[in-house]
Amino acid sequence: MDKPYEIRSVQLDLGRQVETLDYIRDFIDFAAQFGYNSLHLYLEARIRTASFPYPAEIDSYSIDDMKLIVDHAAKRGMDVVPQVNCFSHVEHFLRYPELLPLSELREPDATGRFGGKSPGLTFCPSQEATYDFLEAYLTEVAAAFPSTWFHVGLDEVWEIGRCSECRRRISQGETQGDLFLQHLLRLHQIVVGKLGKRMMMWDDMLEEYPAILDQMPTDIVQCVWQYNNLVDRCKTHFGNQARDWRLADYQERGISFLVCPVNWNPLNTESLSRHAAPYQPLGGLMTIWENSTRFMLVQYPIIAFAGRLWEDGRWWRAKEIFRECCAELLGSRDGEFLDAVWAFSCGNFAARLSPPASQLHGDVTPSEEQAAATLRLIRNVIATTNAGDVRAREVLDDMLVNVDLQLAGHALRSVAEEAWLHWAGQPTPPRAILLEEARDLLGQVQSLKVRRAEQWEHLRTGLPHQSSRPILAAEESAIADFVDRLTRDEEAVGLLRIRYALPDCYGSQKVRVLVRHDDDMSWHTVYEGVPKPRMTLLDDMPFYLLEHPLPGKPLLERVRIETWGYGGIGLLYMEYLADALVLVPDRVVDTEGRVERPEAILTDNTVWCQMGEVDVHASFHHPELADAVHHLELILKSRT
Repeated sequence: MDKPYEIRSVQLDLGRQVETLDYIRDFIDFAAQFGYNSLHLYLEARIRTASFPYPAEIDSYSIDDMKLIVDHAAKRGMDVVPQVNCFSHVEHFLRYPELLPLSELREPDATGRFGGKSPGLTFCPSQEATYDFLEAYLTEVAAAFPSTWFHVGLDEVWEIGRCSECRRRISQGETQGDLFLQHLLRLHQIVVGKLGKRMMMWDDMLEEYPAILDQMPTDIVQCVWQYNNLVDRCKTHFGNQARDWRLADYQERGISFLVCPVNWNPLNTESLSRHAAPYQPLGGLMTIWENSTRFMLVQYPIIAFAGRLWEDGRWWRAKEIFRECCAELLGSRDGEFLDAVWAFSCGNFAARLSPPASQLHGDVTPSEEQAAATLRLIRNVIATTNAGDVRAREVLDDMLVNVDLQLAGHALRSVAEEAWLHWAGQPTPPRAILLEEARDLLGQVQSLKVRRAEQWEHLRTGLPHQSSRPILAAEESAIADFVDRLTRDEEAVGLLRIRYALPDCYGSQKVRVLVRHDDDMSWHTVYEGVPKPRMTLLDDMPFYLLEHPLPGKPLLERVRIETWGYGGIGLLYMEYLADALVLVPDRVVDTEGRVERPEAILTDNTVWCQMGEVDVHASFHHPELADAVHHLELILKSRT
């Protein structure tokens, strides 16, 4: 990359959140200022047409609305590229009864790869009616966009091959890859053959079906999304994080591609652009996703940076370009201020206001304490900086809201952990202190809720909330309930602590934890889900802790772990705390399925018991591997 990209595109996710036409026009002005020449509209099912008249006007756009956007972009020298998902992520089409027959999960007994039911997320490629609808709808949508390009999605097609007709085809010799290829070719006939457009697609499913590259048209532009903060090689998304040389392969085949970073971290944009430089990308697409519970303003520094980097063409100037963009966008060249914006944009803070009981990951770690301290320093600098114009003030205000949300998440993490330890009879600060911290936290969240409501009224005037509730309403309710529980202080729980090992955090291995009491022969489920580490808890990775409260402080006799899914899971150790009682593993009494080194769970060290199939790629192509349930059962004893 030593010259400007031909395509410098930025995505606006209208599929997950409708934005006002005024906001879209302002976003176009911002994007054009910082070097973009293309707006990528991620639409899903947001456009009403004659063949798709079902969405309410308040929740969708008309063809004329799209033409207004196109006209405004043209005045700013920007192309507008539509994306309509044509395989997966089509739940907003399938939620209407008229289109439910097109679903891969249309049959009552059909189940998605991760347990989903009808209406599902995916069009069925074995239904001719699917192509009748897509041809009619894409024709209507394309008429509003004079662009050369049309993006058809094709990412994350998890439900492929699940309906009876698709299973019949596979039983007769076709493969999942064949189904995907035939669907892709039918779309190519519509988009290229009929509409005269150039087709774009996400390339992640080619990781699962690499052989179809030999049979695909080479004029399809591949959109290569890689979201790691450091991209020194492309990696598969759901196939064991395999490192590959796909960009070299695309170049050798004469396939054009776009690099597609995400707006979470400027280091992702910098490193992906650097990695792609030798392979002559056609351009870049800054992807932006799911802003229904937040606003994009806080992301403007990273978005502006990517546009300018791709316009400049010299990736080795990345940090300098970031500071130049922030100075222009935010109206200050103060070095400490620009350092603070860079630190916030690059930071892995990742605190969440999730329900208090989901915050139980053991003691607050040094990395969490460091993140909170860094956020407080960043806040002090940003709060005392005089912004430039109206947009600069809006961006900095949104940044402060996000910093305060992160700090509230850190505070919740700390007080929730201490509260459940208190209820389990473990050493903690006095309850009065915990209650004071919880009430202060509730006040912070209530204040943040008001600030979010003011932003919504300003930026999304007249638009409904996607979840039908204002932003932070659910979080406020959960924390208010937590404060009430602390006030009454009637809880009595035991804590079952399980340490896991998970080298590949991109798998999807489900776990069910069951316990049996000494006076009750029946099993009780205390957890079912996909246990993942918090991304801020890096101190012990790939090891992490989850805690499961058991009301009533029962005296446990046995624990049973059941697991199935994609990637496997490691068990390091477990213990049960209830007042002065500490129970630890005594012996393993039963296993079934793939359970390697079961005896490892008897010792608290870094050797783990591995459960389930670790090869995600194999499980993807052989669902019976993912559906198989593996279990381990052990008896507990008192720690001596």
